[in-house]
Amino acid sequence: MRTKINIGLATLIFFAVMLPLTVYGAAATERMGRPLSTSFTYNFWGTPVRSPDPYELVAILTGSELGIGDFRRVVDVTFDANGYAFLADSMNNRIVRLAPDLSLARIYDRFEALDPPGLNQPSGIFVTHDGYIYISDTFNARIIKINEAGDVIQVFYEPVDPLLPEGFVYRPMHLAVDAGGRIFVLSHAFNNGIITLNPDGSFGGFLAAARVTPTTWQIFWRQFATIEMRRRMADFVPIEYTAMEMDSEGFLLTITATVSPSLIMREVENRDREPTEGGSPVRRLNMNGQDIMRRNGPFPTVGDVYNLSDPAPAFSGVSSFTDVAAGENSTFYLLDNNRKRIFAYDEDGFLLYAFGGPGASAGGFITPIAMAAHQDRLMVSDDGDGTLKFFVRTEYGRLIHRAIYYHNMGLFGSAEMQWRQVLTHNANFEMAYIGIGRALFRENRYREAMHYFRLGNHRELYSRAFAEHRNLIIAQLLPVVMIIILVLLLGSSLLQFVKYVKNYRRGVIEL
Repeated sequence: MRTKINIGLATLIFFAVMLPLTVYGAAATERMGRPLSTSFTYNFWGTPVRSPDPYELVAILTGSELGIGDFRRVVDVTFDANGYAFLADSMNNRIVRLAPDLSLARIYDRFEALDPPGLNQPSGIFVTHDGYIYISDTFNARIIKINEAGDVIQVFYEPVDPLLPEGFVYRPMHLAVDAGGRIFVLSHAFNNGIITLNPDGSFGGFLAAARVTPTTWQIFWRQFATIEMRRRMADFVPIEYTAMEMDSEGFLLTITATVSPSLIMREVENRDREPTEGGSPVRRLNMNGQDIMRRNGPFPTVGDVYNLSDPAPAFSGVSSFTDVAAGENSTFYLLDNNRKRIFAYDEDGFLLYAFGGPGASAGGFITPIAMAAHQDRLMVSDDGDGTLKFFVRTEYGRLIHRAIYYHNMGLFGSAEMQWRQVLTHNANFEMAYIGIGRALFRENRYREAMHYFRLGNHRELYSRAFAEHRNLIIAQLLPVVMIIILVLLLGSSLLQFVKYVKNYRRGVIEL
């Protein structure tokens, strides 16, 4: 009887304790600052592995909350060096500037001295390190350079040059400016590459008119086409670059939407071949237009690699990137509008983490179209609900980026310590094992590096560490082997001499 009473009492206490916790947990998911629930990485076999959240959602901002009316297609966002956010609120014909605390700092929209005055669906914005603001005034076919106060410094009109194709319609969109004042412009529906403008506004040429691989049918058809038909056919170039950002080293990160899903799936499935430029929608271009993107990760930099042919409506097909953002230490972020996620990569093409998803209420997105990064902050424009979503790194995310920073600075011992702390948060993160292995490799601790490369399933780096370890062992043993050989040679010579002396004394041989 006493046992039954004790069991009943324990059950009552259990429900009395757990019910408030359940209610609190449900309420906690409604608060800002909640962690995301869909963060993951891929293991070597291409299976998603749950990971701690690298970012947490800290604010969802609307134009009405700022007192300036609803946002209407914020198609580009960026940060300046001081953490101020700039938004190209296209359909409202304005540029909005936010302070680091997300309060309204300024609106740029009038420009009454220009002809025509004001903006007409601006779709690109870039802020230089010295504070000048460049605006792509898209449907006025010009780029405006202003200072922080909104004074117009310079206007760059439509370029004129015989190299520009006949019937070309100039619609400047994304833009970037290098340290020398040269401007790089993506024009809407333009397939000749990136337009470059000199600091005085004159036409500077085209950059990276990257060609795509024609299909077998296209090659076959061209053999029978007339000269006029060939002239009208596309010359196997991408339709256009769709997004662009300049990283801290002056390279251009670009997105092209012309890579076919079938080619992406072939690149993902063909693990025996290195990823190629033609099969990647993201590229890092130098000033000669050459793609210098390093693709050393286990998978190409294409976002999702799992269930690419899944028929589920929310997750069918390959990732479709709408924007790219440059992070510190040559990391970069890709914004996927198809699966509503953000993918972060290091400069070698290793996936650091992915997060987000189609549930806006859970920290995901509806129609994400633009993104920017600054230090440990991310800003995403979600056109689906007309909001700006702001994220801040968690401790887990900060550990990963500190490890990368220390490694790039040559502080390999510190990088190793950071990666080991990452493993305390996520023991299934193969990149952390690889990071430890890299640090040990740089410190010539090849045997230990082999162990961590094996845990990280990186066969190439394991082979390199094995080769260096073998060379080190050979180098260490070589003097000993040489001494042994020398001793053996001397011993053999001594034995021959002793034998000779004995034979001489016996009279067997004569001098």
